[in-house]
Amino acid sequence: MQRTLIICDLFTTNFLNNKLFDRSFIVKFPGSAFWPDVYDFCIHQGWSIITSDVYLADEKQYEQYDKYLISEMYTPNTDTLIQKGITPLITFSQESPNVALKYHKNLFYYTGKYRHSILFSGLEQYANPSTTYHKLYWPNNMSDKLDTRVAWSEKKLLVMVASNKRRFDVAINRPLLSLRRILKRGYVQLVKATNPFFRFEDLYTKRIEAILHFSNVEGFALYGTLWDKPHGLNSKYYNAAKKLNPTRVDSKHAVLAQYKFNLCFENCVYPGYVTEKIFDCLLSGTIPVYFGAPDIANFVPKDCYLDFRDYDNFKDLQHALESMTEEEATKHLCAASDFVNSNDFKKYTIQNFSELFDKILMKEIGSHA
Repeated sequence: MQRTLIICDLFTTNFLNNKLFDRSFIVKFPGSAFWPDVYDFCIHQGWSIITSDVYLADEKQYEQYDKYLISEMYTPNTDTLIQKGITPLITFSQESPNVALKYHKNLFYYTGKYRHSILFSGLEQYANPSTTYHKLYWPNNMSDKLDTRVAWSEKKLLVMVASNKRRFDVAINRPLLSLRRILKRGYVQLVKATNPFFRFEDLYTKRIEAILHFSNVEGFALYGTLWDKPHGLNSKYYNAAKKLNPTRVDSKHAVLAQYKFNLCFENCVYPGYVTEKIFDCLLSGTIPVYFGAPDIANFVPKDCYLDFRDYDNFKDLQHALESMTEEEATKHLCAASDFVNSNDFKKYTIQNFSELFDKILMKEIGSHA
């Protein structure tokens, strides 16, 4: 009987050398903790599963295997692996279009190589019709759910957990840019102008604007990495962030639980692009102020969150947050708790996501292995 090998082609270099399957390691990365479950499923079926770097380091060992490829987007190794005759089975992306520019710009071409594509719902129309499309529901680790909640009266007002990063717009009001940055900005702006796919609102800059406003509001805190240097921010924005003394988060859920509200902005405004940011709030007992997917109400019940688009500006939002009564807040928190504990929430779990991979693998390989 021919042996079966699953090769995981990862864009995230931290996951190489089979670290992807180490539960104690992968749990640190939001949205990726499903991989050990996929690994266990494959081993149970009698299949081997490794990361692409391990395969490329010793190809001869696997010459007699039937080989199948799972790719996180499209990596520097993807073409090499496909050219070696490995069957491209699944491509998937948990990144936003304004971060993974190349992959999404060439989505029709890339997805056309694979039998199955797992993507956010807004991307379905851009996928190649030759691939079988699967809607991506963000996989949350339910073990992170906090059962012990902080009393409303003991919570501070507002928090944001975000790193000092930006996409598309290289800097905010920065007068001097390196030639490389100028060329990169020009390329990105050209793509945006000529490709309707990329005409959406980028929210990295919106986060910075929120920090500028709320940095002067009592009870606001900022957590995250890369705030030790400006990284392209001008002095006004950087100084506003620095005075908040942002630090790295060891337990995001524990931090969120200490606050009434969380400024929960996705990387961009895009249909179906709903990530861990809002779910972290629901699992922590804090009310998310959400800005991102325009169809968020199709994913999370409206009474579980506050929609940033319902406010004219940050000043109006601030007034709404500061004036919310405990009775009003309890309605939001109870709605969130009901949702998290409902059958509807099961599709947003690690188990659901890993089972999707399992089903595809069984359909495509199970009858042949």
